[in-house]
Amino acid sequence: MLRRRHLQSTERAPTESRTREPIWSPRATTRQDRRATIREDEGAEGISIGDATVWEGDSGQGFAKLTLTLDAPRAEDVFVDLVITDLTATNFDDFKSRAKRVRVRAGRVRAVLSTTVLGDTTPELDESFAVALTGTGASGVLVADDVGLVVIADDEPPATLAMYRPGSPTNLMAIRDVTDHELVHLTWTAPVPNSGPPTTSYRVVANGVPVGTPTQAALDVPLRSTVSSTIQVWARNSVGESILPATVVLPAG
Repeated sequence: MLRRRHLQSTERAPTESRTREPIWSPRATTRQDRRATIREDEGAEGISIGDATVWEGDSGQGFAKLTLTLDAPRAEDVFVDLVITDLTATNFDDFKSRAKRVRVRAGRVRAVLSTTVLGDTTPELDESFAVALTGTGASGVLVADDVGLVVIADDEPPATLAMYRPGSPTNLMAIRDVTDHELVHLTWTAPVPNSGPPTTSYRVVANGVPVGTPTQAALDVPLRSTVSSTIQVWARNSVGESILPATVVLPAG
């Protein structure tokens, strides 16, 4: 979990100290989500990084540009270390960046970090990655907003997405354990491959309650033996999940 640090500069550090709570969760995929994990400083100042959204494109390379902004010019260059983290987008597959440091030149208040976006024609959901300012040590420059979010917006026709979802699992079976009747062994058959990406995982729900997301076509689930249970399984890939689940009803007993 990332915490605010100081950045290199030749100016003296301010006498007033500020502290922040951890500001970023890997589950946060939008700026609004990330704001929910931030406790803002009153009158925060220093350096911030913005967000960017870019169309993916069908081929070749595009560019997503994030702007780093200082609250005021500095007399010397400010060097900002950063870390790029995959969220739903993957470095060197959906985008490409080796950047580890950005310089804001003396007398200026902005610098631009440019990352390469790799286009393709595969229908998929929008994807994202994060750029976090990590700092380099003692400095008088504080971090006001240290995580920038890049969203790679898919530009394939939405009407084609359904055909790239996985099909429904088949042959769903639920068998109670012979010694522990409160434990149920689930097995099913993976959907037949279609034109879309391969199945990567499954979503399993019992009596309306999520009970697991296995990557294999099997799962052990604790279920009460005194009541019947309705169990449903959806297949998932990078586009989405099967429109209809496989369903089985396990009687009590």
